[in-house]
Amino acid sequence: MDYFELLNLSKEPFSNSPDPDFFYPSREHLGCLQKLELSIRLRRGLNVVIGDIGTGKTTLCRHLIRRLGADNKLETHLVLDPEFATPLEFLFSLVDMFGLNILSQAEGSAWQIKESIKNYLFIKGVDEEKTIVLIIDEGQKIPNFCLEILRELLNYETNEYKLLQIVVFAQREFQQTLAEYPNFADRINFYHVLVPLNFRETWNLLQFRITQAKNSYKAPRLFTTFGLLAIYRATGGYPRKIIHLCHRVLVAMIVQNRTKANWALVRWCSKMLFPQKPFPMRWRLAPIVAGLLVALIVVGFASRQLEMAFQEAPLSSPSVEPRNTLISSSEEPTSDRPAQEVLSDGDARAMSEATATESPPQPVETVPETRRDAIAAESSAPDVYGPITLKSGDYLEQMIRRVYGFRDARYLKAVMQINPEVTDLNTLEVGRSINFPTLPVKADPLLKNGPWVQVAEKDSLDDAYQFLRAYPPGAPPIFLLPHGNPRDGLRFSILLRDCCVDQQSAESALRRLPLSLASDARILSKWDEDLVFFVK
Repeated sequence: MDYFELLNLSKEPFSNSPDPDFFYPSREHLGCLQKLELSIRLRRGLNVVIGDIGTGKTTLCRHLIRRLGADNKLETHLVLDPEFATPLEFLFSLVDMFGLNILSQAEGSAWQIKESIKNYLFIKGVDEEKTIVLIIDEGQKIPNFCLEILRELLNYETNEYKLLQIVVFAQREFQQTLAEYPNFADRINFYHVLVPLNFRETWNLLQFRITQAKNSYKAPRLFTTFGLLAIYRATGGYPRKIIHLCHRVLVAMIVQNRTKANWALVRWCSKMLFPQKPFPMRWRLAPIVAGLLVALIVVGFASRQLEMAFQEAPLSSPSVEPRNTLISSSEEPTSDRPAQEVLSDGDARAMSEATATESPPQPVETVPETRRDAIAAESSAPDVYGPITLKSGDYLEQMIRRVYGFRDARYLKAVMQINPEVTDLNTLEVGRSINFPTLPVKADPLLKNGPWVQVAEKDSLDDAYQFLRAYPPGAPPIFLLPHGNPRDGLRFSILLRDCCVDQQSAESALRRLPLSLASDARILSKWDEDLVFFVK
């Protein structure tokens, strides 16, 4: 008997194969899929999807092939490994996929092969009115000569559309390749960067997969609320990590004869699977703290005096409009999340719903009015962080993600408003300067919670962005944090995304940096008392 049958499931819910039946249509992936399909059907040419390892690129690729395969007017070809040794090897691979009559490399030159491919595309695209789609997975492996061949194939077109539709799924290293080959990058019609799932989507992904694999009319509930929170914290919302961890957890449940996975079990499995990513102390104590709070609230409600107090002064929840806030490093933060893990409104509501039954609401400690006035007197929020000069390969959505930490329609709208001369996002010329405004905050960073590794510090947003742009692929992830004081003005720190637990772990993180970065990097154990952070 398979392990999943013991959990009332008909098949394995957390297989690591890219099964299209288990494709969860998150807002991020579904939006990307719909725009890809629209671009292909309109025959716009080149499309690129970028994502970190484990963000779901391969699954998205397989689901796209399934959707396109249902239309007999679409002909789809897939290249799984584009790491070709020579241009002729790549051309003959295309010849084999298109079913052309060229038997060996001795029968024709590269020019003759390209002519045969061009004739084939004209016959299929014009005479038969079919759309030929070439999908390339693992696009970061594409050699430079293949990019030139693909660029030439994109030149085969009618007055109305491209004859070959190309979709490239690649890791982030491909961004550097695009920056080095602007002639290829300029032909991109649709460009999308996949990001990890938020907490709500992580929860929905697990429920979706369990429902797809259920063995009865009702899907079993295999994870407690805190178990779900532990999964999200351990995986960061990366689908591949979620799948691997959940598979390990279900196996552990069978071995230990359990029906639900709680915080402790998930944490134990995550330590086995991801030993390099320890849980922050505040999250390790979360179940204990929540249990104590539940006990206190039960005792409190049993008190007649407290009951009368609630009758006389019922709780109210006035709404507060978001505003641009300055958080001084000398104050105690009111949030328990680090700067790089700011929750959106939807995420916050999901977290609130998830923990509503297990922990009572807690009073929020606000900054005294006199202290806020003092902060405002010391420094006021500037209208803009500064301008960035566009270079070849820059895209506005990518720039917004690098400056503000993530993409959002509000950020795009704000950038467009402060740059009224920008009317078409697809025609941004190299050399144009784009201003980036300061925007309302979502949460405060726990900058005092452990040392941080500062990779670099820049005087202007443009210099900081160029550093982010040239950051070497494969190096530890980073984020941008603007800050300032009356003495030094506005500055921009580039920090390692993960806060270190102690000085020893910070020194270890520093040693893992490439030599080109380690010389300027330093450990920040304490910030200046008068420093003000512009929190994103």
